[in-house]
Amino acid sequence: MSLFMQRKKLQWLMVGSLALVPGPITAQSGVVVLGTPCRLVDTRGTGERTGILEPDSDRFFSLSEEGLTAGQGGDTECTGLPTGGGNTNWLVNITVTGFSANGALTVWSHGFSQPNTSVINYSAGHEPSVANGLILKGCVDLCVPGCTACFGRDIYVKALGSPTHVIIDVMGYLP
Repeated sequence: MSLFMQRKKLQWLMVGSLALVPGPITAQSGVVVLGTPCRLVDTRGTGERTGILEPDSDRFFSLSEEGLTAGQGGDTECTGLPTGGGNTNWLVNITVTGFSANGALTVWSHGFSQPNTSVINYSAGHEPSVANGLILKGCVDLCVPGCTACFGRDIYVKALGSPTHVIIDVMGYLP
């Protein structure tokens, strides 16, 4: 197989895993990429859901438009976010910072069980920050049929080992 063929196959695999179609990622291919990433969570900021995330404690966050006013320490204005996060899959970049020892971060969607795996592992040698991009499955609606809200709890985040601050930038979503 030629290098060109391998590259095309890799492009299909990479894009196919995101949008299930070959080619560039656009709204027409099923993925909405925001023009500018939205920083919806920054626990270094001020608000009800801010402050360092202590080990073995979880915190919930909203990634939809509701997150702009939820006291999550992030942006208060952002263009292109959906209203009501129900059943939306999220393209995010998650960063941990402010840690001083070994730790890990787990993330899961509302309505699902906490996973046994982490999305980021960090240690004092990786200061000041460690980031990882991922796709998060949308929350499961836990209300009456036809309801599309997750009650401002799209995702849960839990620090393991060492306290850390968490920053979440929404890059796009799959409606």
